[in-house]
Amino acid sequence: MRQQQSVTDGQQVAINIASLLQKTAGTSMQEVDNLISESRGCRATAARCARVQQELVEYATLSQSTLQSTRVISESLRNRFSLR
Repeated sequence: MRQQQSVTDGQQVAINIASLLQKTAGTSMQEVDNLISESRGCRATAARCARVQQELVEYATLSQSTLQSTRVISESLRNRFSLR
């Protein structure tokens, strides 16, 4: 009878260990899935930031060109009307 109880106790220990391992593995997989999702979100945010940065550079270039054109036109008008 004692030997049969030992086997039963051993089986219970094995079941408990297996259950614990399943829970741990499940939690770890969920954490990995969460990290992958977060990583994808960060990648999307970085891509949006890069686009915004490029648009700001383009806007600054256009603004600089507009300012230079306005100066040239202003100077031309000033010279034209001062000659009369």
